Amino acid sequence: MQTKIPNTQVAKTILEFCRDKKVVNLGCGEDQYRELFEDITSDYLTLDVNKSYQPNVWTDLNEGIPREVKEFEPHVLFAKETLGHLENPEYRISEWKETAPMVIVITPTPWSEHDNKKHSFEKKWFTENDFVVKGYDPQKPPFEIRNCLGWYGIALKNFTQANYFLAVYRENRLYSSTREKIFKKLIDLPLSQISKIHKKQQDELKKLVKEDKYTLIILDACRFDYFKKLYKNYIDGELKKVTSPASCTKNWLKEVVIKKEMFTDAHLYTATPVVNSSNWYFGLNGRNKFEKIHDVWKKGTKEVYEHLIYPSDVRRYIEKEIREENFPDKSVIWFIQPHTPFLGDTRLIDIESQEDLKDFPRNRYNPQVLARKVKKGKLSRKKYKESYEENLKSVLREVKNLVTRIDEKTVLTSDHGELLGEFGGYLHPHWLNYPWLRTVPWLKVK
Repeated sequence: MQTKIPNTQVAKTILEFCRDKKVVNLGCGEDQYRELFEDITSDYLTLDVNKSYQPNVWTDLNEGIPREVKEFEPHVLFAKETLGHLENPEYRISEWKETAPMVIVITPTPWSEHDNKKHSFEKKWFTENDFVVKGYDPQKPPFEIRNCLGWYGIALKNFTQANYFLAVYRENRLYSSTREKIFKKLIDLPLSQISKIHKKQQDELKKLVKEDKYTLIILDACRFDYFKKLYKNYIDGELKKVTSPASCTKNWLKEVVIKKEMFTDAHLYTATPVVNSSNWYFGLNGRNKFEKIHDVWKKGTKEVYEHLIYPSDVRRYIEKEIREENFPDKSVIWFIQPHTPFLGDTRLIDIESQEDLKDFPRNRYNPQVLARKVKKGKLSRKKYKESYEENLKSVLREVKNLVTRIDEKTVLTSDHGELLGEFGGYLHPHWLNYPWLRTVPWLKVK
């Protein structure tokens, strides 16, 4: 006997199962649903990488679920068609069940985009294994759907004798231009409510730049989790989590500064040579995207290498502008910290030799050097993380002193986050969309 499940109900249900839970997406596709899941969940982690790499993801990770996933202690594991990439799917499912109390996986159905009903393991597993509700036929799913769905998801409650079909929802090759339109029909949750749950940094920026006076302070490569841990020791304000449009400075500049032209009537005070008044890196030209660009980075020290600038140098430069009444009504102040080099109390900059620096002549602050040392075992991951935190403290101390002198509405944010060894990754590769890279702070200073 079939059970009728309205599309609106099942679509809402899958989200409700994940609401306020720690969810890991084990898929290796485009991770299209991040915007819906990220802030509905209490924490969201994905193994997703770019398309060109995805066929190798589970081949490389076939030794088992990465340690970071288990340390994450997820409540829910979500896998779309991941089983089809695995050499030993039976073992993987048992491993997943040991890792989380709920697993959401795909069923083999004739409507799947990849026609996965032909996959020999999945056909046998879902029809003969005890994961399946008694009497299940992959050619005739145990529920009636009003419209043809792209695929079905089964939510399996672990540690129970019974098995439950808990939720299904639709995937129909959604693109950004149609995603909200389709989901508005499917999810019994107004888009206005979703937008309140999930905040995009660009939406917040659009509202800020409409102010008659504002100061936007950018802390380069600042992770939300580290900022949340530390900021109250320095600054009073209202903090929220927002999603950056990019995982690196280049793409952030393209999306926010070049395409959106948000700061054409603002002054930029930049501590990074990547963004300057002459020729930008990455082949970008943003000289006409600000009213004026102040190359604060040129005031840097040559103590280690050219154009290394401390957060105190930036603070003094801005204070001088304020004293001389040259500070504009609208401004963007771009600190290089907590981006490498690490200049806090641990001063990992000392570990970088001049020979190391010669290997990367274009990169003035050489983050690859430290990451390479960690991967070679010459520097511990713990030390690296401590140095990142110290670097963040060093810039927060200067921002604390600076914001007391600024009268305009002031907001702190970041262009992107930073990997600190998660899944063996460091820095901020532009092709990855891990939450540590895309989730950044948005602090309204009181």
